[in-house]
Amino acid sequence: MKRLLGILAIVLLIVIGVVYSWSERIADGRRLPSSNSVKMHIASGGVTITGVPTDDYRVMLDDASPELIKQAKIEIKRDQQPVVINLSQLPQGSRVRVEVPETSNIAVEMGAGELQVHNIRGSKYAMLRSGKLVLDVGARDEYSKAEASVLAGALHAPAFNADKGGMFRCLTTRGSGKLSLAAHVSAGELVLQNGPEQK
Repeated sequence: MKRLLGILAIVLLIVIGVVYSWSERIADGRRLPSSNSVKMHIASGGVTITGVPTDDYRVMLDDASPELIKQAKIEIKRDQQPVVINLSQLPQGSRVRVEVPETSNIAVEMGAGELQVHNIRGSKYAMLRSGKLVLDVGARDEYSKAEASVLAGALHAPAFNADKGGMFRCLTTRGSGKLSLAAHVSAGELVLQNGPEQK
């Protein structure tokens, strides 16, 4: 019995390692179209990415003192394609709002925390290692392919009529649209909704 449990433990570790390595490619900037795209890397925190009807990119911090805000590292490389946004050393307990053109295609990877994405009309690729990821996906028929997975936790996808919890939860759908959607949470909660921004 102990030998069997040991074998199962080794197999589980191998599977987790494979899934972890595979998930690294979900938010790879090379998946983005050659224009109108944004690649983001966020260390950790509470972040909301919102599409707005402008051509610029902005990052705003709330609920933090001016001294702590100065310590945050915010980098926006507008002269690159895709545009690159890097956020790190965000003040603990602060809320960060990132505004990008609403027609953008985005790829975002984040270490830990809560990440929300709203009003983005292009393709979406998002990966969160630990925490809660909420994606406002819009209409499901806009996508040619939508993939979502959670290694350990819960997958709530009312936009696709799915609700799953536990280990190794995944969702794959195909449609007649032109956009792509891929989202992954290693440990935590993934929500795919079609609704207003959560405050």
